[in-house]
Amino acid sequence: MSSTARHARVEGARRHWRLALTGVVSVCMLVGGVVAFTRPSSAQRSCPSSPALTVAVAPDLAPVVASVARSITDSRPPACDSVQVLAQEPADVFAATRKGGRPTPDVWIPDSTLWLDRAGLTHDAAGPVATSPVTLAAVAAPGGQFTPSGSSADLSVVVPRDGRRPVTLRMADPVASTRTSAVLVGLRTVLGHRADARRVMAGLLDTAVVRRGADASAAPLTVRAGTAVPASEQQVFAANEGRPTPAVLALYASGPGSVLDYPYAVLTSSSSRERLADRLLTALRDTHGRDALYAAGFRDSSGRAGGSLPDTVGVDATRPGTAAPARPGDVAAVVAALRSVRQDARLLAVVDVSGSMGTPVPGAGGATRLQLVQSAARRGLSLYPDRSAVGLWAFSTRLHGDDDYRRVLPVTVLGPRGDHSGGRAAVAAAISGIRPTNGNTGLYDTTLAAVRSQWRSWQPNHTNAVVLLTDGRNQDPEGISLAELVRTLRAEQDPSRPVPVISIAYGSDPQAARALAVISKVTGGATYTARPQDIDQVFLDALGQRACRPLCTQAPVR
Repeated sequence: MSSTARHARVEGARRHWRLALTGVVSVCMLVGGVVAFTRPSSAQRSCPSSPALTVAVAPDLAPVVASVARSITDSRPPACDSVQVLAQEPADVFAATRKGGRPTPDVWIPDSTLWLDRAGLTHDAAGPVATSPVTLAAVAAPGGQFTPSGSSADLSVVVPRDGRRPVTLRMADPVASTRTSAVLVGLRTVLGHRADARRVMAGLLDTAVVRRGADASAAPLTVRAGTAVPASEQQVFAANEGRPTPAVLALYASGPGSVLDYPYAVLTSSSSRERLADRLLTALRDTHGRDALYAAGFRDSSGRAGGSLPDTVGVDATRPGTAAPARPGDVAAVVAALRSVRQDARLLAVVDVSGSMGTPVPGAGGATRLQLVQSAARRGLSLYPDRSAVGLWAFSTRLHGDDDYRRVLPVTVLGPRGDHSGGRAAVAAAISGIRPTNGNTGLYDTTLAAVRSQWRSWQPNHTNAVVLLTDGRNQDPEGISLAELVRTLRAEQDPSRPVPVISIAYGSDPQAARALAVISKVTGGATYTARPQDIDQVFLDALGQRACRPLCTQAPVR
């Protein structure tokens, strides 16, 4: 790649980096775990004005880059050329972009182009120098959750089946770890075809063990039985190399960002350093460089596996070695989902008890619409840990004095309470205790009152929401209209204190479904339509929306 081409590529980003990227070299020398590789020539003392080319590299790839760098600085003049390779987690280099004022690395090789996107750098001119698919590393124990033969699999094997949760995810923060974010995006892809996708994803994220910060990408894998850890194929290779049976299995991700691509970004404005960076890039891609990558368990820049990787147990060298870069929107979605699921939930369930809810459902063994809802709601409680809180209102018309609604149970923590009683049992009993009335449907007044109640009791670091279910349109002529409700919700809502309405149109009334869609949209929620015989699955999916908040898509109204 020519110096002119690179100049055109980096000039737009260079000004940003001069002002924003700080302390990479200084930080690299100070932060624990940093490894610096340098091989200055004996003539270095005679050319003090020619400092080393500094290369910040993802730690797992740094030894390979250092080996190749030594080969180009030892083998040919100019004698003053030297390369200093700094093993640095991409998250640490990226964090330095926000401080400004100190020297930048001349070359940055993070583990993914995602980091260059975040830093506002163009990355397609130089492309990758190595690749490695993203996997979940899991213990390969005979008789365990996975195959004892040592063959790899994909992420689908960690999805719960028949009430079983086969593994606990142990992972770094997806904001700081491309491995974690790629695995979560991959899990969402695997679950995409399932009707219970949100519920299952919520369960996996809720039980995950998440540690702060980035992966220790150069450290040996540590995987315990019953757990799975986001890792690169190269890390699994290193754990299994030379073994007749695998210590860990690689469960492969798929979709955007499922391959680490180690892009080569040249940031220096020095022509002499650009020339040395050119030589290093060429060396990484020539035969010697590829052999060094293969020996360490990486694939080359085209995704091809070589060396002993195809013969190593626990990995699958036939899996694709290239993939589209991770989309920032995909990563944002899984980060938001993880944060939402791990927040304590404060839900107010608001259930229609008008006369039509007492209608028997054909094929349901005599059960009424309300009884099917009660059964689904009780099962839905199992989605939430003890720290979550749930309240219950029933509504019809004039159900409590002039109010269309009745507060059956205040928002109650599901876990044990101070009087040694269980909140979960109290909520289940409240759900079981509601009965159909002879009234009509007071939908709009009830909705406004429920949202206002959650606003008044809103708690930070919680998912505060209303789950609203009705089988009919508003039938309270003395109450507010839909237009008045929408205007009031817009005027009173506070973006910093969101209360989404997750609504379920229960039955076949299209007017009711359209009204609920409008209500959910204005509050940032989502709406569902459900036949009575489908309410169990729809109700569970609605409760599982905490696995996509605040980026849930609104379900189509049929």
